Amino acid sequence: MQISYEENQTIKGVVEEIVYYNDDNGYAVCYVQMEYGYTTVVGYMPYISVGESVTITGNWTTHPDYGEQFKAEYYEKNMPQEKADILKYLSSGIIKGVREATAKKIVDYFGEKSLDVIANTPERLADIPGISKNKAIEIGASYATQLGVRDVVMFLQKYGVSPTFAVKVYKRYGTRSVETIKANPYILAEEVYGIGFKTADRIALSMGVEKNSYQRIEAAISYVLWNETVNGHTYLPQNILADTTAKLLGVDMGEVLNAI
Repeated sequence: MQISYEENQTIKGVVEEIVYYNDDNGYAVCYVQMEYGYTTVVGYMPYISVGESVTITGNWTTHPDYGEQFKAEYYEKNMPQEKADILKYLSSGIIKGVREATAKKIVDYFGEKSLDVIANTPERLADIPGISKNKAIEIGASYATQLGVRDVVMFLQKYGVSPTFAVKVYKRYGTRSVETIKANPYILAEEVYGIGFKTADRIALSMGVEKNSYQRIEAAISYVLWNETVNGHTYLPQNILADTTAKLLGVDMGEVLNAI
């Protein structure tokens, strides 16, 4: 394979093996099978699993000990479609309550519809001998988490937010993550450690929030006040607060005073 070291390249393939995975931040080292052979992929890829079809954007690098690697910046994962890949995915242990033996039972029983059943009608898993109704519901809930994280990662990647922060967002808001962000993207700066006002503002503007909306101005006021605590201040005179906020946002000072 001819490797190009240009930036922002995209590769596609199926995850064959995960060599290392950090549960806390989603950092992974894995082997991906592409049409022209295996490659090692490293980077923050939360909840990635064996058997998944992935599209990864990043750059080729050369590790002094391990050679050529593809460093992931962003990734998309598509749930496997073929029976063999579904079996591999379910056998990986990423879904709570499912190991190799249970995975084989599910795929033998439901075939290519296995993941659809788990996602939409998990109680049907109890039709399989050895799977209780409670276990079936547990499997469905665990799979829902996988889908939820995937949706948040995909949603936030459009706005330049890394998978690492996407996991933090999901841990904070769960299945309500996307709707919570759409309702108020500035809540990310207030409640998710590591995401600042400028990142939240970029997301908000990209989503169509007006430049002089009260939501934006109010969030900026809080940001300016909080930012000044770094310099030891416990308050700001109203005119200084309004002027600083207006300059930060490029809005009229009167609009800031109204928001205050």
